[in-house]
Amino acid sequence: MFSSVFFCNTFRIKCNTMEETVKCSKCGNEKAAFCFSKFQKDVLKPECRECSHREASSFKLLLKEAKKKDRNNSTSYYSVHKEKISQYMKQYQKTDRGRTLRMQSQHRRRMREFWSENTLTAQEWEEIIRRQENMCNVCGEKFTDTRKPTHDHIIPVSEGGGLTFENVQALCKNCNSRKSNKVSPNFMNKILNQKSSKNTL
Repeated sequence: MFSSVFFCNTFRIKCNTMEETVKCSKCGNEKAAFCFSKFQKDVLKPECRECSHREASSFKLLLKEAKKKDRNNSTSYYSVHKEKISQYMKQYQKTDRGRTLRMQSQHRRRMREFWSENTLTAQEWEEIIRRQENMCNVCGEKFTDTRKPTHDHIIPVSEGGGLTFENVQALCKNCNSRKSNKVSPNFMNKILNQKSSKNTL
């Protein structure tokens, strides 16, 4: 025979069996005690499991919508105040804190590059630009004296990618910055194409 004392909300309920009915504080229905979760030892939660699950699902949905709204707001705010944010970042990078963070970031990248594979030659780099017809592999703009090609790791350095013929593409500075450390399927397809074409060099 089960015998214990449970607490629901601020009052005490004595249940001789787990089949004894308890009133849910959410839906107001009377249900058996085993329909309620324990908050602590010998302490029942005030709402039944069904109401708890429904409330948790609603909260997760609201949280997901709030995050999506925040992302949209952040994107729209940046597009409207792009110049203002750019000026702020330039000023911040001139501060002691900004210079310190930038040096730390550059140091971490140098260490990753030091331990990653680095076999790209000047001849291979020229071949990459030639195969891309002297244009950025993302925006398609021609390279000029003001729009110079930059090395972009198809598989980012942070993911273990090295400076090799198979893992490098030529991007303009703007596209390289926007790509950051992302990897997309078309970049992976480019790796396979370059691996097969390297043998013809």
